[in-house]
Amino acid sequence: MKGYKAFNNDLTCRGMQYEIGKEYVFDGKPIPCRQGFHFCETIADCYEFYPMSDDTRICEVEATGDIAEDGVKRVTNVIKILTEITCDNLRKGNTGTRNSGYRNSGNSNSGNRNSGDWNSGYRNSGDWNSGDWNSGVFNTEKKPTIKMFDKESSWTYDD
Repeated sequence: MKGYKAFNNDLTCRGMQYEIGKEYVFDGKPIPCRQGFHFCETIADCYEFYPMSDDTRICEVEATGDIAEDGVKRVTNVIKILTEITCDNLRKGNTGTRNSGYRNSGNSNSGNRNSGDWNSGYRNSGDWNSGDWNSGVFNTEKKPTIKMFDKESSWTYDD
């Protein structure tokens, strides 16, 4: 499984020194928040555990051993540090291509915390969603009405 791991500026994590291109093995069962090599599926999730600053380094990793999970956190007993992520756009927590905004993953998203492809708005998951808090695929109507204070209004997006 591919993922991302955050490090201090000197490529250490919890006192252990890592090197890009090396594989590390832990002789034991991976247990979240206790033992093993922790990583996340997205770069944005790494910033839940490390500050978004120039002192934080993010690397793409490959977990080839047993994997356990706890929320967005993953832990394995075999991890390889593949490459460092250095793109300035990724400092905003974006992954994928042609994303703008903050903490987007996937492709061609704009807004904040979107995952999937071609989403615009805020906290969408899936593909081709517009608006806020949509999940799924192609969530839009020809003339959808706008909810205001959790109630449908007669206004459409065109209004």
